[in-house]
Amino acid sequence: MDHGELKKVRGTMRISANLKVTLILAVVAFGGLLFLAFAAVSSYWVTNDLSEQFRRRGAYLADNLTAEVAQTLTSSDDFEQHLRLLLLTRRATIEDVAYAQVVQDGNILSESVRPEGLTLNLISDLSQRPAVTQWQHENTQYLDFVRRLPGSSGPSYVRLGLSLESIHRRSAQIVRMIGGLSILFTAIGVVGAFALYSIVFRPLERLMQSIRLVSQGEFHATADIRGCREFEEISEAFNHMAREINRRTEELRQRNAELQQANRAKAEFLALVGHELKSPIHCIRGYCQLLLEEADGPLTKEQKADIQAVLAAGNHLLALIQNILQFVQSGTESLHLTPVRLGALLQHAADYVRPMAQAKGLSVLVSAGELPDVLLDETKVRQVVINLLHNAVKYTQEGHVHLSAWIQEDGTYIRIVDTGPGIPPEQQERIFEPFVRIERGETKEFKGMGLGLAVVHRYVKAHGGWVKLSSAEGNGSRFTIFLPHQEAAAKEPPYAPLSEEPFAESREEERAWIRQAPPAS
Repeated sequence: MDHGELKKVRGTMRISANLKVTLILAVVAFGGLLFLAFAAVSSYWVTNDLSEQFRRRGAYLADNLTAEVAQTLTSSDDFEQHLRLLLLTRRATIEDVAYAQVVQDGNILSESVRPEGLTLNLISDLSQRPAVTQWQHENTQYLDFVRRLPGSSGPSYVRLGLSLESIHRRSAQIVRMIGGLSILFTAIGVVGAFALYSIVFRPLERLMQSIRLVSQGEFHATADIRGCREFEEISEAFNHMAREINRRTEELRQRNAELQQANRAKAEFLALVGHELKSPIHCIRGYCQLLLEEADGPLTKEQKADIQAVLAAGNHLLALIQNILQFVQSGTESLHLTPVRLGALLQHAADYVRPMAQAKGLSVLVSAGELPDVLLDETKVRQVVINLLHNAVKYTQEGHVHLSAWIQEDGTYIRIVDTGPGIPPEQQERIFEPFVRIERGETKEFKGMGLGLAVVHRYVKAHGGWVKLSSAEGNGSRFTIFLPHQEAAAKEPPYAPLSEEPFAESREEERAWIRQAPPAS
């Protein structure tokens, strides 16, 4: 496993761990917040309910104490009256009642106070005093209930106080109980989250592990998930997919092996054919050179021109074979840049297809003018122009084929225009693909393999340029080639341009090829 794959696996494991932690944290957070909210609301309502109960209870006790005090004050015996008031106040101060006080005409008749140290001030103005007042002494809060005594001229009242300490204690107990329940249910939620993870996400984690193995090329890996019908169906579907991928991968390996063997056989065949073809081509070139030297007698100007055309065609064919051999040996399409006289190259390409055009009554026009030398791969560019001209002549029944070229700051432009039937728009994007032929009603003699335009596209792309087609059905076609300016090669090309002796072979080597060639029949 390389570093990139290991990084992906670690990232996947980190995502899985984060999913597990996120699920647990989400459950804990949800449960905690839910129970905290429940605890807050419950504490609020319980505290309010207890406070209301205390108010009602305090009001009830204060009313009863006031009634009993009023009845006691009707007694004429002072000793009995004092004793009964003392018993009433002492009896009243039990449980949550912190104090009880009886005041008549500003004098305290009886008072009972808990705890020690709590001092009750006399109330001078009962009209401004509410029936129930909450006040605090040190850390304890009290509810103070005051009831007026009838038939008195001065401040006369019964006062009863309830301590709220028990309410706060009970509220704290309730909060602790609710908090404990919150922790308990949160723990239950965590256990439930782990259980949910084990039921739902652990099978997914095993499935992800199997997927990672398959992505690493181990197509025999399977996912064995049991317990849940949906996960079992996913597991079976994944296992079927893995088996199918494994089967197709084996088929592809076998086919790739067959294709590699076929490619090796093709390369060996091309190398063999290329080497075998060089022998007769060298022979043809040698005879042409002998004729041009007038070894067998003088030649006319027209005969020399024809022989030079044959020699140029032979040189071009030999260069193509040499390119094929180099391509087979290196596996790449390299450029051999040399300064090229573009006008001469275009004229040579036009001369190559002119016999075919004359046989059909077509004219081949060349408009190049005086163009400077351009740094190009001469063999490839010539083959590009010849292929386009050959197609133009082949599919044009009447009219002409026009070849033009010009040079701008960004590069060289070459254009071939014909008056043929044109190419349908839906087929124009496919014509540069290998082995793609456009049926346009041509006769059997025009049948080909569909490689001409593919070679054009490949050679132009090797120069870093482009080739564009503009055509309308019934209105001919126009191919435009753009070749950007090239930088000079770092070393000399392996062969010279056609204006010089190609391949730097000596005349003795040429004549050796002639002597080895079989005699003409």
